[in-house]
Amino acid sequence: TAAIDACGICSGGNTGIVATAPTDWYEDTDGDGFGDAATTQSSCTQPAGYVADNTDQCLTDGTKQIPGSCGSYWEG
Repeated sequence: TAAIDACGICSGGNTGIVATAPTDWYEDTDGDGFGDAATTQSSCTQPAGYVADNTDQCLTDGTKQIPGSCGSYWEG
């Protein structure tokens, strides 16, 4: 009998299920939906505090008004 883990990887048996690899997730320390490319976690499901996007430019900037960008944004 085959057993399927959370990643969809089959162990034992011949089920025809295609194995999948875990996803790299990026820590989102400021909660803006953009993560730190230098702080990753590989997992089959999204861990709390991690996101799929790794393009945060200012990881802990409390003044940013545009997610992923630095500082205040003033349109002039």
